This record gives sequence, C-alpha cells and structure tokens, in this order.
Amino acid sequence: MHVPDWRDPDDYPRPDDLDDPGWRWEFLRRTPEYRQDWEANWPATFEAKPDIPPDHIRFRAKMPGAVAKYALPYGLPNPAFSAQQLQPSGLLFTRHLDEEPPPDSPELAELYESCEQEDVATEHAEGELSDELIVFPNNKVQCRALFDLDKPLKPQLATVEEQLKVLQKQRQGKLRRNRSQVPREEWPTLLRVLDAISTGATYKDIGQLLYGVEDYDAAGAKGKKKHDQALKFWATL
Repeated sequence: MHVPDWRDPDDYPRPDDLDDPGWRWEFLRRTPEYRQDWEANWPATFEAKPDIPPDHIRFRAKMPGAVAKYALPYGLPNPAFSAQQLQPSGLLFTRHLDEEPPPDSPELAELYESCEQEDVATEHAEGELSDELIVFPNNKVQCRALFDLDKPLKPQLATVEEQLKVLQKQRQGKLRRNRSQVPREEWPTLLRVLDAISTGATYKDIGQLLYGVEDYDAAGAKGKKKHDQALKFWATL
C-alpha cells in the first residue's frame, strides 16, 4: 500500500475533497485490524472466484460479519486503493450502519434476522428486555414504541431507551456511537497521524511536527492521544 509523506500536507485530500463515506474509507483502510482482515480473507475469495484479481478495484474479499463490523455489504475492498480510486466504481460503502440496505442485495442476507414482534429476542449480555415490552420492530432497521398517555412519560422514555439499546446491540453487535465531533478541517491531520506511525514515526514526532508541542513528554502524550483517536475515527463517520 502506497503511504503518502505524512510530513507533507499537500499529499493528502483537503477536507471537502471527499464525502463522508470517502473519509470513512481513508481512515478504515489504514487501521491494522482492517488490513489483517483483508489479508486473512482475500486468498480464499480469489480461489473460489478467480475471475477478478485482488488488485482490481471491484474485487471484494468475502468475510463473515463484514456488514456488522465495517458496513461493507459486498465484502472488503483492497486497502491499497484510495477513496478517489474506489468511489467511481459505485461500490464503496453502499450504506451506512444506520441506514436501510437495498432490499434486492443478496450479499446482505446476514443482515436480515428474524425480528417479528412475537419473536423479539430477549437475551442480552447485560440482562434482558423489560417484561413490559413497549418497543416493537417495525421492519429490519426501524422500531416503533407504544406509550400510555395516562402514565408518567419519564419512566416510559427510560424504558424505551434501554430496550432500543438491547435491540441495537443484538442487530449490530455493539451500540452506535454519536457522529464525530472533530472538525472536518482536522481530518487530514488525523490521516497523517496514522501514516506517521505506519512508517516508523514516534508519538513525539507526531506531537512536535503535527501539533507544535515542544515539550518532549507532552509531545509524546499528544501523539499517542491523537493516534488512539485516529484508529477509531472511521466508526464515527
């Protein structure tokens, strides 16, 4: 994978050069976990269907759970390709984690679990759904809630929130985070942080060169904080 020169901001897209899915891909493809998943899954995919080589922009490595983990319903693109290279193919992030997927996509079969009102699962890692069930699945990704207007609203709202958390965790394996609060102007710098670490730079280098922190210890702490943030940033977009 080609890595831009992290010291040169001109090697990186400007904040408005990419849409949110494009930025999401740029962060995701740089994470060690994604690269490991790619390496673990592309050989078997290519062996089973060798008509498209893994270095082609339309190749997708098939991986169980790719939808829930990465919101990639067609499989894993090669992390060597940038967002600018992949997006013209029309296959980059065909949906967000919180959107309804195309109903005619066979690749999304893993996403569709039985979710009828009578069969709502009650098991949960931290407990069970309330005996007084007031949240019911309306379709594959939406729910409806029933409220009793003759009762106080506050405890009903609290119950709805807890039941929605259970259903969301059952569906996606985890709770969805709030969208990123990092200003868009800072996103290119976070990309440079990931590339700096991948090419052997230290946290101190990052703190000093990218964030202007002169003190040795403070620069290291700043670099580590930004690296930790950058590794998880894709999931907030």
